[in-house]
Amino acid sequence: MEEQPKNEPIEPTQPLQEAAPAQPDPFVPVSREESILKSASVGVSEADDQPDRVVQPPVPPKKSHKKAIIIAIVTLLVLGAAAGAYFMLSKDSSTTDNSTATDTPASQEKPAVATYEADKVTYAYKTSQANPYSMYYRPAAGGERKEATKLPADGYPGSPDVVGQTAAFVSPGNKIYLSTDGGVTYKLIFELDATEELVSAKVSSDQNRVAFSTIPTEGEDSSGTVYSVNTSGKDKQTVFKSTSGKALHVRAYSASDNKLAYYEGCYGCDGPRTSYRLYDIKAKTSKDILPGVDIRSVQYNEVFSSDLSSMVYVQSTIDDKIQVDGIPGYYDAAPYSVKTVDLKTLKVTTIETIGKKSEKNANGTDKYRQFYIGFLAGTDTAYYAEGTTLNIVEAGKPKLHYTFATTVTGVHYVSQKTVIASTEKTANDFLLNNYDVAAKKATLIFEGDTNTVLVGVTTK
Repeated sequence: MEEQPKNEPIEPTQPLQEAAPAQPDPFVPVSREESILKSASVGVSEADDQPDRVVQPPVPPKKSHKKAIIIAIVTLLVLGAAAGAYFMLSKDSSTTDNSTATDTPASQEKPAVATYEADKVTYAYKTSQANPYSMYYRPAAGGERKEATKLPADGYPGSPDVVGQTAAFVSPGNKIYLSTDGGVTYKLIFELDATEELVSAKVSSDQNRVAFSTIPTEGEDSSGTVYSVNTSGKDKQTVFKSTSGKALHVRAYSASDNKLAYYEGCYGCDGPRTSYRLYDIKAKTSKDILPGVDIRSVQYNEVFSSDLSSMVYVQSTIDDKIQVDGIPGYYDAAPYSVKTVDLKTLKVTTIETIGKKSEKNANGTDKYRQFYIGFLAGTDTAYYAEGTTLNIVEAGKPKLHYTFATTVTGVHYVSQKTVIASTEKTANDFLLNNYDVAAKKATLIFEGDTNTVLVGVTTK
């Protein structure tokens, strides 16, 4: 059970917000609360905008034309001086305003510089199999949980993705949910109609758009199509369509760099992947990332750097001559190789090879290793974890970064100073900790079980 502090009040939260879905969602609550941000401007009084008024004394009865002419001349001189002063003040004010508008408008704040520091952990949890999931968040440094929203009865956070303060997941019913405030609130931003089925979705590295892929729901054609929408679920655009007749699984997306990584293959069946590819959105061209590689040997957890310049993956050993029980029916295990590929040159670098062929567990069963890979936050420095150790890649070589007390079951954030990872407590329970690399100190964030689904760690 996901640990909840005793007598912890659940603060009132906003109900699920729906932002212009393609079709009405009968499972989303009808009521809606929207937080409206109002900008306040400092008012300038009308008097402040006007030049000082020149009050003329009453003109006495004319005694001579000469005196009247002198008074008129003096009056004109006073008015002219005042008008000139006003013109110069207005000109100075106008010049200042134009300079400000060109450089940094006074009404706009400069965007915050990303530090890539861990901010919050966003996740789903339900008290039992019969109850629906709720979305929660906690401080990444540890602290009490708060409820973000309740999901519909059939809601589930599938294919989760987190980039900066933006978190997304797909849910049954062809729905895409998104948070732009670090998991504090979620809303339904897009829902497909019945003619297509949602396959995958990824947040752009610049956090401005979401790319997702679909396949037709009817007919024998399973050709995939990739679309993108903005974070409000609007401005739907077709990125590209499959020319191979296969489904497309989006793995990484950078709208600002006009790149999208994906693999081709079957969806909803036992068919294999056929290739990993990088699509140039501007040039409308696609290239094979791993030409000549037996794709069966590539583990499904490959990760791309945020600028799509590099990919880290784990390759197992395939031996069709060794028969094993169950799927896939052939040997697919050690030795494992951790590799990176430069996506510009397609140069592959082997970082480390782990395990021996036909290795066994202590009880005599076949040993299969689980790897957790990715990139240090805000960098293209790869990391990988297996067993109780986590290594980072420096100059193409492994470097020990952290050693865990028990077997790691998931790595969710890594920087030079901090690691957020889950480790095994029992067969069904895990501990999510924030690890201080230098101090070798662990701070418990929470304890989870099979009813806990981690979406990810948001960053500042």
